[in-house]
Amino acid sequence: MLRSQERWEPDLVQIDFNVEKIEPVVVHGPDPITQRDLMSPYVWKGPRDYRMMVRAVPRMGDEGDTGTIWYATSDDGLTFTAIDRPVITPGPGPEDAGGC
Repeated sequence: MLRSQERWEPDLVQIDFNVEKIEPVVVHGPDPITQRDLMSPYVWKGPRDYRMMVRAVPRMGDEGDTGTIWYATSDDGLTFTAIDRPVITPGPGPEDAGGC
């Protein structure tokens, strides 16, 4: 408990955010994800594997929707396997004109 004249100072912790190593990440799955550019991956560690949500967008010059969100899993955090369809797709309404 602090007395009126005491001042609390937090413990400072230094965190090192330097990149130590860059390794390629591979995503296997159906053509609608493997034949697109992948953006904005979010990876987390599950109880027994790694999980990822990632946005797949048409490559420059390709036609189609503006992006879909896919779910994939990995045992090692480097080689992922996507499920057979996106988990989030843009709808037909004007609110989804920019895609996912």
